[in-house]
Amino acid sequence: HRHCRGRWVVVATGTMAEGGESGSAATPLTFQNFLEKMRHPSASELVKSVKSFISSFGSGGVVDAEADSARIQEFLTTTEGAFRGHPAWRGASDDELDASGEGLEKYLMTKLHPSTFAVTGDDKRADKHLARRAAALRTFIRPEHLDIPAHFRVETSWRLAEEELAKVNHFKAPRDKLVCVLNTCRIVNNLLNTAGGNKPAGADDFLPVLIYVVLRANPPFLESNLRYIARFRRENRLRSEAAYFYTNLVSAAHFLASCDHAAFTNLDADVFEAHMLAEGVDPKQKPDDIELGEEAAAAPERDASRASRTTQAASTSSEAVSEPLRRENARLRAELEAAKRSLEEKAAFVARVRDKWRSVDDVEVEGAASLAAEDERGGVPLPYKFAYARADDLQIGDVPELLAGYKSLALQYEALTRGAAAMLEDLGGGDGGARRSGHLQGASKDEKGAGGRREAEVADVDGLATFAPGPSAAASPANAAGAEDPFAGLVIGRTSDATSTRDATFAGL
Repeated sequence: HRHCRGRWVVVATGTMAEGGESGSAATPLTFQNFLEKMRHPSASELVKSVKSFISSFGSGGVVDAEADSARIQEFLTTTEGAFRGHPAWRGASDDELDASGEGLEKYLMTKLHPSTFAVTGDDKRADKHLARRAAALRTFIRPEHLDIPAHFRVETSWRLAEEELAKVNHFKAPRDKLVCVLNTCRIVNNLLNTAGGNKPAGADDFLPVLIYVVLRANPPFLESNLRYIARFRRENRLRSEAAYFYTNLVSAAHFLASCDHAAFTNLDADVFEAHMLAEGVDPKQKPDDIELGEEAAAAPERDASRASRTTQAASTSSEAVSEPLRRENARLRAELEAAKRSLEEKAAFVARVRDKWRSVDDVEVEGAASLAAEDERGGVPLPYKFAYARADDLQIGDVPELLAGYKSLALQYEALTRGAAAMLEDLGGGDGGARRSGHLQGASKDEKGAGGRREAEVADVDGLATFAPGPSAAASPANAAGAEDPFAGLVIGRTSDATSTRDATFAGL
């Protein structure tokens, strides 16, 4: 598709998707299902293979993003292929096998994220270049410069789209990042369809609005996120609507990184250049022209110069002092060096901790790995009545107890999730609050937008929206007595007379 003035080009062909993904309903599988499969005794060799790949990855010391992409894609393809003939997946449907592949990708890339995201000089330069240009353009570019009609300028929808795009840095798995991209694009698409009288939106309408949303949001590391998705999202899953919207976002980012005055309506060259220069950005600068770490590179030279001058002064003065003072000086220097090393070690430790525990997803993955390891050593006995029950083990009389246990489990899981998020925020561990228990299934209450409804449903990537992080299997069931259960006063739904005796604040949950 091309704009009538030939300014916006979308690589993907085809019409704008109007609704959700077609096909059969997705099987309700979770990340926990994948981990349970991997805990099967027969999967021990697969587990060893995954762990060995993670531990050996990046050991060469040279960062080659394309080689890393090819290596990870090959490992994912080979391991997923092994699922089909494996005893742990005997009789599994195609949906179950595909969901297990999603789980493998999520687990692997969550672990390898620090070694694969924004690690090359090209990625860092592209991020810095785009962020600087977008920040400058945002100061003077208006919707009319992109020929966006007045009826498409809906501030509420634009803010929702910007918030969704900003969430891309909250997640580590390529699919989770892609969901943020689809959420953003679907909000824009729904806005255009609604404002246009439910007429299907075309690229000539869609791309300018998306460009303006990206310009306003200007999320950090956008180029690195787009490259990360392209490199490490399974190639056979980046298709259909996901591929179309992803390609549009790539086009929007490229436009902002390379546009000049001619790309906008009624904007003179000298005005464009004056605004850009006023923001400290050379409008003709290319990503390759950006120097990385100029201040950081100069700092060691300054420090070395100071150290040299200090050493020379100390050497000169030491000739005039007595031996005891010379020894005292040496002792203080040694203590200072030891203190500096200690501080550096502590700083490195804090950095490792913050990098490891950045979100509740990290906590869940680590806990799941711990359960898997314990299961390999002899099993994980769970003291819950229905933990090992099959569907044909249940009787009608079990329903009230099973329902009560499920409600207590849901409340405890939500409380633990929010508590862990708050703890990570207090520790300064990054985006502790970014995790939502239903990220891939639906938006949180706060995300349902102004006016009491969301502009768009949370994206369903290739019909796998139900593949979301599920509740931990280690949550406790309801305490029948209710005396010592901290959740005994909470009620989900309205059950007989329970709501009349419990805290009315939670009666509507």
